[in-house]
Formats: sequence, C-alpha cells, structure tokens
Amino acid sequence: MGNLCLGSPTQRLQRLLFHRPIPDLTGKVIIVTGANTGIGKETARVLLAHGAKVYIAARNQAASEEAIRQLKQETGNEAIFLKLDLSDLKASRRLLKSS
Repeated sequence: MGNLCLGSPTQRLQRLLFHRPIPDLTGKVIIVTGANTGIGKETARVLLAHGAKVYIAARNQAASEEAIRQLKQETGNEAIFLKLDLSDLKASRRLLKSS
C-alpha cells in the first residue's frame, strides 16, 4: 500500500477513490446522503474543499447541523441541510422534481 497511508483522511480518500486530482467544482451542485458521519461526511468534506455547493440530505436535522458546522470549520465552506427520508419514495421524488 505504501503511499496510500500517508496524508490526511481527505487526501487518502481522494487517492483511493479518484486516482487523480479533483478539479475545481465551483458552480456544481451536489447532494450527498448520509453525510452526518463516515464516508458520506468525508465525501462532503472533499466536495466542499473543491468548491462545490453541497446539500446534506438526511432525516436527522440536529446531526446534520453539527456535521455542517464541523465541515465549515474544516473547509471554510458551508453545506446546506436538506430534510430527506430515503425510505419515503414519494418524498424523494418530490425533492428531485423541486430541484
């Protein structure tokens, strides 16, 4: 594995998933589900760091707001909370139509 273990978690994720530098994402809008913790949160962090406008779609507003606060502190960019329960197919469709 060698170099894959070096660097911050964001840098390691970038190397593992993308194998090339991420371009500037300014002007791009991306919805990330499950971004309160784990891989979803790390994905949101990378996207924010590269200038994307990120929506965190989740059921738990309090956990999402805490994640948004942490991500802003770490990246300087603020994600936006989007209330979404993926188990509610009708609500998911309404959200996509309104986007």
